[in-house]
Amino acid sequence: MRAIFLAIGLLTAVYGLGQETGSERFMRRWNEYYEREFKVRPIGFQVGYSLKWYNHNENGHRRSCTFFGNPGHNSGIVFGIPYQPVFYKGLGLDTGVFAEIYACKDAPDVYRVEDVGMFVPVRAMYRFPFKPDMSVFVTTGVQFDLGVRLNIKNAEDTDAGTQKLNYDDNTPRRFNCYYDIGGGVRFKQFQLTVIYSLGLTPNKNFFSINGTGNTYVNVYPSKVSFTAGLMF
Repeated sequence: MRAIFLAIGLLTAVYGLGQETGSERFMRRWNEYYEREFKVRPIGFQVGYSLKWYNHNENGHRRSCTFFGNPGHNSGIVFGIPYQPVFYKGLGLDTGVFAEIYACKDAPDVYRVEDVGMFVPVRAMYRFPFKPDMSVFVTTGVQFDLGVRLNIKNAEDTDAGTQKLNYDDNTPRRFNCYYDIGGGVRFKQFQLTVIYSLGLTPNKNFFSINGTGNTYVNVYPSKVSFTAGLMF
């Protein structure tokens, strides 16, 4: 009889060793998600639509305007190569190299400005997979922006052609820094991203920002972008 009880006890112990607890099952599934979602496709290509505007204070009120000081925003495109490695359980880095091109016309539709730049974001990211091959992520950090070329064209003077404007000469500054916050969703290799960027560096002596010839000392740029891309 003692031998029977001993055999039953051994079988129960062996059977118990093969069973997962709730926490063990959760960690196993999380590790499966991690291997599938996080360790693949850290780099890709993105392209999308972007809006850029300038913020300043006028008579105690905050105003948003275009390059020429008219209410509204500059419209443009943004494209580049994102790099989003994950280091530990969803925590990772969101960076890359991007280019942006904006265009803006003044109110009389005479002058047209083209603003070409590049930027590198350095953001912390957290990615969470909630379904197989699908995850969402949030990201926040800073963005370093470099103006490459600033052109202006007079539509009424075709002989003048396109003229180049200098940065930091009663015009937007060449170097800007932004605080970024955003997020997105990824399904397999497809990714959608939305980023809002708030300017941290003031543009000094931006000319005629309100369209009346007045000059404001501190003008902060802001941007919002909507991009779609493929991750490899």
